[in-house]
Amino acid sequence: MKVLIKVIVVFLFNIHFAFAGSSVSINGKTYSCNGSLSVINGKAICNGKNISATDDISGPCGAAKTRPANLGTGQIDVRAKVSNLARIDGVVCGGADIGDSVIIQKGATINGAIKVERMATVKSGATLNGSGVVGEGVTIGERATLNGRINIKNSSIAKDTVLSGNINIDGVNFTGDVTCSGNGTISNSGSKSPPAQNKAAR
Repeated sequence: MKVLIKVIVVFLFNIHFAFAGSSVSINGKTYSCNGSLSVINGKAICNGKNISATDDISGPCGAAKTRPANLGTGQIDVRAKVSNLARIDGVVCGGADIGDSVIIQKGATINGAIKVERMATVKSGATLNGSGVVGEGVTIGERATLNGRINIKNSSIAKDTVLSGNINIDGVNFTGDVTCSGNGTISNSGSKSPPAQNKAAR
């Protein structure tokens, strides 16, 4: 049976993104900023100043204090809100909100005011920076990178995907690595309520 999925992509290209009072992970190092934080040419810019060369990197969430996960082997920023039913084997930094039965695999990093709703999975090596919502049952694939304000529901993000900017995704299951920068919406116009999938994209 063939299924035709119509996908609408609307982007106003703008590769700069910023978010306040947050952290960002670059090449495995996490930088924290109390103010406007941007990533420009691979460098962390806090309130207009390059902080990539500073030595203020003392732990998995930079200078921020962390605690061991209740379930799993990971570390959690003391500012984060994490359900006791979430399994954290990676790192959760900043003011993230992690729901029931969420799985954050080893090597995955969550930075900033990101809400990850129940039953979502963030796979090994994935990095989420900034803000937004990862909806119920959504899967973020291995080594995927999400920067800025990304809202995802009823979807799965394939491994090695890179999304930067202010992007809304609804009812789309990426099957290959995708790179997108800008502001806009990616949606499945062929279904009113596509099912959420909690499976890794291959």
